[in-house]
Amino acid sequence: MRWMKRSEASIIVVLDRLVLLLMLSILAAILTAATTLQYVFADIPCPLCLLQRVAMFGCCFGLIQQLHTGNNQHCRSNQERAMLAHNALMPDYLAEH
Repeated sequence: MRWMKRSEASIIVVLDRLVLLLMLSILAAILTAATTLQYVFADIPCPLCLLQRVAMFGCCFGLIQQLHTGNNQHCRSNQERAMLAHNALMPDYLAEH
């Protein structure tokens, strides 16, 4: 973005944030509708539905983190923390491979 004017770069950042916010809103609406329908009709969700909801919550948290951090380059420390947590939770897997 060095070759762009400052106003063009800020417009791109705003559009990027709006797209992220739109994706987050759509995912939140889907999760809210699914949970509401489940409680209204007293349905028990199948295991695949539960797995999909967990994955969608994970996507929501990723979008929230991207909205929070933006284009900052200090995210490396967050990635290092995630790798440390993964290594702490799965020591047997690391020992085998």
